[in-house]
Formats: sequence, structure tokens, C-alpha cells
Amino acid sequence: MRFYFFIRWFALDSVLCVAVVQTFLMLLFSKFSLFILFGLCCVTSLFYILDRVFDLYLDSNELCERHFIYQNRYVPLGISLIVLGCPSIIFWLLLPTLLKFYLFLIFCIYVAHLVALKIKYYHFLKPFIVAFIFTLIMVVFYEQIIVSQLVFFIYSYTCLNLVGHEFIELKRMWYFYGCILLSIITIFFAIQISHLFMTFVLISVTMYLVVIYFNERFKFWFECGELLYSVPFILMGLVLWMDYL
Repeated sequence: MRFYFFIRWFALDSVLCVAVVQTFLMLLFSKFSLFILFGLCCVTSLFYILDRVFDLYLDSNELCERHFIYQNRYVPLGISLIVLGCPSIIFWLLLPTLLKFYLFLIFCIYVAHLVALKIKYYHFLKPFIVAFIFTLIMVVFYEQIIVSQLVFFIYSYTCLNLVGHEFIELKRMWYFYGCILLSIITIFFAIQISHLFMTFVLISVTMYLVVIYFNERFKFWFECGELLYSVPFILMGLVLWMDYL
């Protein structure tokens, strides 16, 4: 259970999603970099912790176990923020000037998101804003896909994942209907990329809808959801990797 606590504390399941999506994009564009991979993983974990902590103290009516894990743990929280914050800043400083500028703009959007958490009805928009920030961070290193079907796919797929979290945590049925609509949109964008990729996505999305609908039977629903999110990128990444051999 201590290992599970460690996974939840640093959001290693979400970090896995970032690593998988980035590895897929690196294989797709033949641009592999451990530096970018490590830096983005640190940034993701840092942003995740900050997001949950701000939720904990600004939106006490919309909380779950993944928020309470940080409650009254000020020393380990402070240490974690330093451990993640230092390499994140170094990562940003070592990037080319243009990328620094782009990431600074994304950071400003993220700060605006944290401030907006104080607004009463902002939580309805939160999944879509967080998915937007995530998508920007994923694609900012690849100028050739800033506007493409792949970007729209990543955004809609991430929205589906996050709205699914809202459905499970808040128990509101309209979020599940939103998941069904987002599933259709996601599959539409996936088929624009390739039929094989669409097949992987269809399998993942179908299993994800089952997991979130019957979430009370899945103790580790969040981790299952993050793993299912990664599946299409892992499988398509393997296909790309085999093409290189």
C-alpha cells in the first residue's frame, strides 16, 4: 500500500500517460529526446500536485480521495514541490528561446486556471481547460502538428479521460453522457489518422466506458483509466518501432 500511496502522491499514472504520448510522438517524428521526456514528466507531476492542492483549499465541495492525500501533510508536500520544481525550472532554462516562450505562455494559462478554481461554476469547464493545457504541452515540441487531426484527437481523447474522472468522483450522470459524446468525437478523429489506430482507440474507449460505468467494482479505477488511455499510443508506438527495424 505504501507503493500505491507513492504512485498517487506523485501522480505516476498520469506521468505514465505523458511519457507514452511523448514517446509515440517522438517515434512518429523521429525526434527522440530523454531530456524532453524527463523534463515533461517532472512538470506533469508538479502541475498535478499543485492542481489537487488548489482544489483542496479552494473548492472544498468537489473533493475525493485523490485530494485528501495531501491534506495536512505540509512537510512532504513542500519537499515534493522543491524536488519537482527545481528540475522543472532547469528543464525550462535549458530549452531554446522560442520553446521557453511557448511554455511560458502555457504556464500563464495554467496559472489562470488555478486562479479560476475560486469561481463557483468553473469546475464544469475544468476538464476541458486541463485537457487543453495537456495537449499544448504534448505538441509544443512538434511544430508540424500544431494544427492537425492528431492534435484534435489528443485533445478530445484527453477530455474523455478527464470527464470520466468527473463522472466517477462527482456521481453525476450527465458526465457519463458527455463521455459517450466525446467517445464518438475521439473515434472520428482517430479514423482520420489511420484505420489501425482507430481500432486501437475503439478498443480502449470501449473498455474505458465499462470501467467508469462500473467504477464501484474497480478499486483502482483511476489507474485503470490512465492505463487504458495509454493503450492506443503504446500499440501504435510499437507498430512505428517495428517499422524502424
